[in-house]
Amino acid sequence: MMRLVKLSALLLTLLLGGCAASSAGSGTHGGIVTATATTAPTATTAPPPAASPTPVTPPPSGFIPSGPDWQRWHDATGYAVSIPAVLQHFPGQDDTVLNSHSFISQAGRPFVQMDLQAVDQASHHLCTQGTPTTVGHGVAAREVDQLTPLTGSSTAPIWFRVEFVAGGLDITFTLRTTLSAAAMQAQYGATWRTILGSFVAGPTVGHVQPCP
Repeated sequence: MMRLVKLSALLLTLLLGGCAASSAGSGTHGGIVTATATTAPTATTAPPPAASPTPVTPPPSGFIPSGPDWQRWHDATGYAVSIPAVLQHFPGQDDTVLNSHSFISQAGRPFVQMDLQAVDQASHHLCTQGTPTTVGHGVAAREVDQLTPLTGSSTAPIWFRVEFVAGGLDITFTLRTTLSAAAMQAQYGATWRTILGSFVAGPTVGHVQPCP
C-alpha cells in the first residue's frame, strides 16, 4: 500500500512540473492559455537619393532659336543670323559702304546695341587677334571682347565681338552694353552664344580668304 501511495505522489509531481514548464512561455487570459507573441523589428527604408540638377549646356552649333524672343536677320550679302527681338533695327545707322546694320534696345530699357558688318576686305587683325572660337556650323572665328571701358568711365560701352570669314567676306558681330563686365556676362553671355550659334553662311560673294 505504501508503494502505491509513493508512486501516485511521484506521478502527481511529474505532472505538475510539466504544466509549470509549459506555462513559462505562455500567458493565461480568461482561462485560455495563449502563446506570447514576439513582434519582429520594422525594416527601415532608406530615403530615395536627391535628384541631380539638370546640367545647363550651351545650344549646339547651328541652333536657330524660335519664338517671340527672337528675330531672324537675312543680310543682303546672303548670310542669316538670329537677334534678340527686343533690339530694333535702325536703318538710319546703316552704312552701305561697310554693309553694316545696327539693332538697338528700345527707349526706357538698358542700353544694348548689336552691330553687324560684312565687307569684301580683310581687316589687318583678322587672323591674328582674339581667342579662337566658332560660329554657326563650325566656321572658324576669332573673339575679341572688350570688358573694360576704354575711356575709364563706368558708362562707356563694353562689348563682345567676333570676327570671321564666310562667303568671301570679313564679317564682324558686336554686342555692346554699358553694364559691368560681370553683369554683361550674367545677362547676355548665353544670348551672345546663341547669336553666334545661329549664324548660317550665304553664297560666296567676296574675295576674302579664310584664316589658315
